[in-house]
Amino acid sequence: MVLKSVKSALQKRQNTAVTDIKDKTKQFLDDRKHANNLIDIIAASESEDSSVILATIRAFHRIFIHLIKDEEMYIADPPKDDDDQSDTECSPDETYRLWLRSCYTEAVDKLLELLRDEHENVSELSLCTLMKFVVAEGQMPLSKCSKKHLKFSTKLYLKVYGALLSDEHNMVSLIERMQEFLEYDDVRHFTMRYALTDIKKKIEQQICSDVYLKNMFSLLEHLSMPSATEELLSNFLAEAPGPEMATKMNSFKVQQKLYTTLWLEFLKNKLSISLYKKVLISLHEKVMPHMSNPLHLSDFLTESYNVGGAVSLLALNGLFILIQKYNLNYPDFFIKLYALLEPSVFQTKFRARFFFLTDLFLTSTHVPSYLVAAFAKKLSRLSLVAPPDVLTFLIPLILNLLIRHPNCKVLIHRAEQEGQQDVTTDPFLMDEKDPSKCHAYESSLWEIKCLQGHYFADIIQSAKRVGHNLPEREFDIAEKLNTTMDELYDVESKKTPSKVPVTFHPPKGLFGNQGDKFSDIWLLE
Repeated sequence: MVLKSVKSALQKRQNTAVTDIKDKTKQFLDDRKHANNLIDIIAASESEDSSVILATIRAFHRIFIHLIKDEEMYIADPPKDDDDQSDTECSPDETYRLWLRSCYTEAVDKLLELLRDEHENVSELSLCTLMKFVVAEGQMPLSKCSKKHLKFSTKLYLKVYGALLSDEHNMVSLIERMQEFLEYDDVRHFTMRYALTDIKKKIEQQICSDVYLKNMFSLLEHLSMPSATEELLSNFLAEAPGPEMATKMNSFKVQQKLYTTLWLEFLKNKLSISLYKKVLISLHEKVMPHMSNPLHLSDFLTESYNVGGAVSLLALNGLFILIQKYNLNYPDFFIKLYALLEPSVFQTKFRARFFFLTDLFLTSTHVPSYLVAAFAKKLSRLSLVAPPDVLTFLIPLILNLLIRHPNCKVLIHRAEQEGQQDVTTDPFLMDEKDPSKCHAYESSLWEIKCLQGHYFADIIQSAKRVGHNLPEREFDIAEKLNTTMDELYDVESKKTPSKVPVTFHPPKGLFGNQGDKFSDIWLLE
């Protein structure tokens, strides 16, 4: 009962505070004699109660948008901080305007601080309010401006950008919310300009923290680039700029060049392994189509491909696109791909992506037969240590290679003819890194023949397909790439066969199994 009464009292106090803020906001807007209410509202923003803070943010929005639109804070030539001016030199109206401007500055600073609030609704509402101030200031400037005024408050937006791209605070979730505004051409233009200047400066000073790089990557990832068919852009948050800015903000090519340069500057930094992998996952699909020349990424991707492990796997897609669509000359591509075929690849998080791409890369009928034979043979050898969930797509992948390249069927014929011979005579060199020197074309796929005695029935059936009469159509391995052992167990557990195989020889009694020594010692009567 005590806890219930305390909770009720807190709720009542909270409702009273919110109502008080709403009343004071209305009074301020209705009559200037209640101007001091603004001080109380700003003070209420220091509350630890999120509902009270939300009420003050809404009050800031109502009050200052009204003041900006009515030009009640307009000062043609605002005094600088170092000007030695006293209030006696200003008229009462000018003094009031200066006071409102100081309150506005204090409110903006508080909103910038609230962008880091732990409550998501508080930080998001602060961001939206600040962006509305950016638009309002652009439409109704707070001071005298030049004829080249952009209808966009760059000064205020630079502060918002600085708060989002923090060196110390993880702002990724709020930057995701910022994507709504980054769809506008003017917001995107200034964001990329500020980001490019910012990151160049930090690289020179060598002060790019991991937190900053994570925030920057999140920003780059959520930049919604327009379609390449739009030569002149027109989707602006504020009013469209004048003809003076038409070659900058309105130009698709200018924004595309900014986007490309910004990514290249970002990739100069030393990234953490987790961030490195996220970048590689995004490049081929989200970044390369929007760059002015994707070949600028060739050095980064080739270096990544040489790293080894999961990083090499993730660099595959982007590198292949540069080879296929942009004529990148990279003769060692298949040699490096062949070297990645190791048992450890079965356990990597990105194995489905890797084998899907491997199947895709070898679809061309122009790939030399010796190279296809090398991949087919090495995959066959790896199949001996592969778990059943991997074999469900590994054997069809080998079959696809044989279907595309009939010259490699000789490997099957040798497997049939030499199946009873000693496998130690196999000329294939498993540890050879160069597929042209591994003698795969002189070998056979005896490993697949061995899999016809596998304990899992589906694997046996799949292995038996590797015979003289191969199907004409290739297998779609995509649907099996994400198969797990749990799924295989579930499928098998639902089967209700009449006989469950548990031994190779049917038992003839409790002690009647083949090789049982019990009957040699004891006589049952």
